[in-house]
Amino acid sequence: MLWENKLYQEDLGETYEYLKSILGERKSILVTGVTGLIGSYLIDLLVYYNRNSNRKIKVYAMARNEKKIQERFSHICKNDDVHFIYQDLSEPIQCEDTVEWIVHLASNADPKTYAQFPISTILMNIEGTNYILEYAKNRGAKVLFASTMEVYGEVKKATILEEDTGVLEFDNARAGYPESKRVAEVLCHAYSQQYGLEFDIARLGYIYGPTMKIDDSKAVAQFLKKAIKKENIELKSAGKQRRSYCYVSDVVTALFFIMNCEKHNQIYNVSNKESIVTISELAHKIAEIGGTKVVYVEANLLEKQGYSKTRDAVLDEGKLRKQGWIPKKNIDQGVEMTIRILQNEKGL
Repeated sequence: MLWENKLYQEDLGETYEYLKSILGERKSILVTGVTGLIGSYLIDLLVYYNRNSNRKIKVYAMARNEKKIQERFSHICKNDDVHFIYQDLSEPIQCEDTVEWIVHLASNADPKTYAQFPISTILMNIEGTNYILEYAKNRGAKVLFASTMEVYGEVKKATILEEDTGVLEFDNARAGYPESKRVAEVLCHAYSQQYGLEFDIARLGYIYGPTMKIDDSKAVAQFLKKAIKKENIELKSAGKQRRSYCYVSDVVTALFFIMNCEKHNQIYNVSNKESIVTISELAHKIAEIGGTKVVYVEANLLEKQGYSKTRDAVLDEGKLRKQGWIPKKNIDQGVEMTIRILQNEKGL
């Protein structure tokens, strides 16, 4: 069980110390997608916070699969002040309480799922976000929407700023993920203009960490799982694209930092300038740390359908850094921590 992992507890402890300085006066928060990579770490961190601080945050944790929630969070007890909501986002939010903030993380978020379920990917991002915004409007809550760097499309710049826009290929089903994220962002602006709702948007880079799902098909997750098992890492392309990566604890502190900013209705890139590598460099780095090697294999059709068409995708996170946020783990430190934590975990 990940929660009982000593190294994972140490990781949470380090993040908790940073969280105390940026949390502000938050009293209640609703989080969607809590069984995902970011959501599960965020909930664990809030549980750690509630157990170790002299005040508590009321947490509403939402995901569609009750069994997965119960398995993932079996360590949570009544005194942790966590309330689970079992529903997907194809219907209005089933929560009668009022919360201060909603962190909307729920989304299909890996290439294999985009390829297999393009329709549900689109509808979850658009309809689901609309239900979240409607609930927030009726309850007076603020919304932090987790978007993606893929909304930029192909930008012909070395690094991408929040105001940049690029070209997206929209004549294939794979485009449903970034296009629907774009629409969801516009919905946030529309609710703000029409109803005065306060929101922020976090455009996330490529995220990794020990809370990644077993079936996560993203390249970094596949590389890490192979390294943990001491198996050859399979590189299914030349891997020359440069990417912005960020360790999961740094992403979570970035989200809390954004929530605590005085000015809202903002868009922030979330990445780490010390974690910019090509896919090939990442594979070899993980292989070196994990004590295995890289081999080249041909991707199957389903995998190719899920690949992003974007070449380089490097975010400039200077806007958030100017607010005072500082990520703590570069790519070497994050990869090493992930591998060390998961080496003794079963099921990967």
